[in-house]
Amino acid sequence: MDETSKASVRRSRDQIYATRYFVGSGLDIGAGLDSLGKHVSKFPKIKAVRNWDLNDGDAQFLHGVGDESFDFVYSSHCLEHMENPMLAISNWLRVLKLGGFLIISVPDEDMYEHGIWPSPFNLDHKWSFTIYKDSPELPNSINVLNLVKNFSPETQCERVCQIKDGYIDGLLGEDQTLGNAECAIEFVLQKRRPPLSLAMQQADQLEWQGQEQKACNLFLRVIQEAPVTFDAYNRLTNILQRRGNIAEAESVWRDCLSHLPDSHAAKLYLALFLISIGRYDEGFSQRDVLVADQRRTPVTPPTMYPKWQGESLQNKSIVIWTEFGFGDEIMFARFADVFKRHYHAAKVSIVCQKPLASLFNALPGVDAIFADQEAAQVPKHDFWVFPHSIPVHYSLEKNGIPALVPYLKIPEAELNQVQTWLPLRKAGRLRVGLVSRGSASHENDQLRSIADLNVLKDLFELPGIDWIDLQKDVPLGGFDHIELPKNTSITHLGGRLTDFMQTGAICAQLDLLISVDTSIVHLAGALNIPVCLMLPTFSDWRWGVHQINSLWYPNTQIFRQEHIGQWAGIVNEIRAMLCDRLRELNV
Repeated sequence: MDETSKASVRRSRDQIYATRYFVGSGLDIGAGLDSLGKHVSKFPKIKAVRNWDLNDGDAQFLHGVGDESFDFVYSSHCLEHMENPMLAISNWLRVLKLGGFLIISVPDEDMYEHGIWPSPFNLDHKWSFTIYKDSPELPNSINVLNLVKNFSPETQCERVCQIKDGYIDGLLGEDQTLGNAECAIEFVLQKRRPPLSLAMQQADQLEWQGQEQKACNLFLRVIQEAPVTFDAYNRLTNILQRRGNIAEAESVWRDCLSHLPDSHAAKLYLALFLISIGRYDEGFSQRDVLVADQRRTPVTPPTMYPKWQGESLQNKSIVIWTEFGFGDEIMFARFADVFKRHYHAAKVSIVCQKPLASLFNALPGVDAIFADQEAAQVPKHDFWVFPHSIPVHYSLEKNGIPALVPYLKIPEAELNQVQTWLPLRKAGRLRVGLVSRGSASHENDQLRSIADLNVLKDLFELPGIDWIDLQKDVPLGGFDHIELPKNTSITHLGGRLTDFMQTGAICAQLDLLISVDTSIVHLAGALNIPVCLMLPTFSDWRWGVHQINSLWYPNTQIFRQEHIGQWAGIVNEIRAMLCDRLRELNV
């Protein structure tokens, strides 16, 4: 009885309570009629105490109490009544400010229960407590040292002690708390700033849970304490960028570069950020000097003639040299026509990866195509250039993105060759291609690819669609582990496709392609086939920040994740779009 009153007399004799633990605004959990607020005169640094009792709700959760609201949290003989003491302490720490103190008292099972269970003096006790025993003597016994250890990643243990003020040993069968005696275990935890590595993990978890503002706060805290932590800048700017805080995101990147002036990653990511927000001239110029030539291609570029630096191409020849992935090469192949029309080049050649060579033969403005294995056979030109270097000298801000589409064309013979692979066209039905995964070697593949096709199940339930599975390198495109609705029409073609010409011939006969960010999006976009592009929160610079239609492929509609790892919103949007298309067909 009146455990807080008895403890306050004892604590008033120990200055650490008055000067360290009971300071500022506090929360008294299970206050009852004997609240700490009655004893503030003994602890002059207490500003206010809020009581929490049965009428306020379940103390395990503290619903309605904001995170980091109190300087200290106090609980006297309440934890033993909780269904889940671990959950209770987790939430008590949640509402505690960093650096604040959690002060808890619980009955000692030997002094209060006298080693008897259920408790002979309070049948509502769900747990008994001991500081430590090798093996529990009571069925619901909790070792306080083990309990404290479980919270060591986020707390510093200040004290664990057995309180025996006024307690008389040997009075078995008597509840001495009814008098002046204390027979308790008291422990005090300080909520400390977690290690930065743990803070990053917590921020990552919060972002995956959709709690982006809390994640931002943690990333900011990491940056403040360790301003050389590049990943914190990267994660923070990504959230800011997709929430529309572009100026703030740029400020964070500039701050990153000021603290990491020699960081290649900081310079490169700032350049890519600038490109993504449409500051092409600045971004491409900064990016170009950061990517070494030997990193950009498996085929060594020419050494006998110079790299193009914006010189006049009147009556000159230039070769666009293979660089990075298939999608990049398709995307930048449009600049061959720019060299012919804008720069009046006499000859334009392209060296590309072999699976693209036959596809590129019909490109406008191109005089010769060489597969990368044929690089040694490329005749001398006046200049060579990497695709990504072209916008350094050809201003996209001044001239605009070359949007001539389609700039790829599939020969009739190729279309006829694959036509029999496709289901016959039927009135009122859509023929829709699907690609759910990119290359596993891609640095962002974990986020950009859809590992489980059950995510797309709502799409497969729509009637009136003939699905064309174009996924390569996965048995049946990954449909092995999904239960499809009856009468679902799916044709698996990914395993039959040998090059981009064949894939393009299929795409050219689709009504629509639905795909994650991989090279087939560029192929379909260059053919001017309608595309639904599904993007993760971390997406490539070429898709911009908030565009709903691609600036590079006008017939490509962009669907973006609102929260990291969550595809459901995108699927719902695409489903609604498909329903509209089907209604139009059947009007």
